[in-house]
Amino acid sequence: MSVETTEELWGGETRKAVDNFPVSGGRVPVAAVRWLGRIKGTAARVNAELGLLAFAMVIVAIFGATAEANQLDEVTPTFWTAAALLSILFLGLHVVVRFFAPHADPVLLPTVALINGLGVAFLRRLNIQDALERIRQVSERWAGVTT
Repeated sequence: MSVETTEELWGGETRKAVDNFPVSGGRVPVAAVRWLGRIKGTAARVNAELGLLAFAMVIVAIFGATAEANQLDEVTPTFWTAAALLSILFLGLHVVVRFFAPHADPVLLPTVALINGLGVAFLRRLNIQDALERIRQVSERWAGVTT
């Protein structure tokens, strides 16, 4: 083994790789580097939007579960169906927006999802409260009829 191969990183393996896979020695064009940077930036933007969307849906699910648990003392299976459908809806919308408007603001869709999801959870809470009130009224009427 010669002196120059022992000073190379990884020794003789580097020399074998260079011999077996010759590289032109030319530089990557600046335009190609810029395009790779734009692709990387777009991917980061998409990942940011998807992460914020997932975070918004978790907040909505926690809010809805808390509201339902406070009124019913449990979280029913129908709650999870509504939360899953809302999440699937906004995930599909994310795909559509990324396909048709790839340079759209990555914060806009998660913000809309959060506001919409909190609104749906709030309306569901009101619906549960109204249903509980109706059940109470009907049970009082039946109690008055039977006595």
